[in-house]
Amino acid sequence: MFTISSLFAASKIAETLIPLEQKHKRDPKNHDVLCSLAYTLYKLHRYPEAAEYFKKALALEKHEDAFDVLHYLGMALARSGKNEEALEYFKETAKLNSQDFLINYNLGRTLSELKFYKEAAGAYAKAISIHPQDSEVHYNLGNVLANLERYPEAIKSYTEAVRLNAQNWKAYNNLARIQYILGNNSETISNLKKAHELVPQNATITENLNAIHANSVAPLNHSSLNL
Repeated sequence: MFTISSLFAASKIAETLIPLEQKHKRDPKNHDVLCSLAYTLYKLHRYPEAAEYFKKALALEKHEDAFDVLHYLGMALARSGKNEEALEYFKETAKLNSQDFLINYNLGRTLSELKFYKEAAGAYAKAISIHPQDSEVHYNLGNVLANLERYPEAIKSYTEAVRLNAQNWKAYNNLARIQYILGNNSETISNLKKAHELVPQNATITENLNAIHANSVAPLNHSSLNL
């Protein structure tokens, strides 16, 4: 969401960019400058450029000593739509620290984007074992389990997602979708109504409610992955 404070924060970050570019021009092999420049570009959502500078920084150090650079490089690539390349860096980072929640979350997200749902489920389950109180990771696990047609497990994941965050309307919608597939119409309607109460103007929820009232046999629309 756009706010004056977010605009101010972005402008403050942008102010650091020109001095960093000047430092890089004077000393193109300076690792700290490369990392700072890459991180600044990342914060400005200039992900392809950030990825290139992270790669330059990575070339100057051993990968086993470059956990943060590898991780941010993976995120920059993923946000640039280069999920296959991002996956390799996330896998490498996970080898360096398999107990990092965010690494396992990003690994699961990238695997899911590439439709490696079984592997994604494993990564999300690992993230949950590290930090079980995050609603979004339960929601995303529910999505991959649904894609694997492991519906009872998907229901458990979505249910946990809304227990942890009662505002997670996407989880209510997708929970309704699974209940609809299983023929549980009362549960379907109940969850759709909860989603609709949270986002009454959402087209996906409205379409699904209309489909239920029309006794449609078509599958309900699902909500997408949370990034």
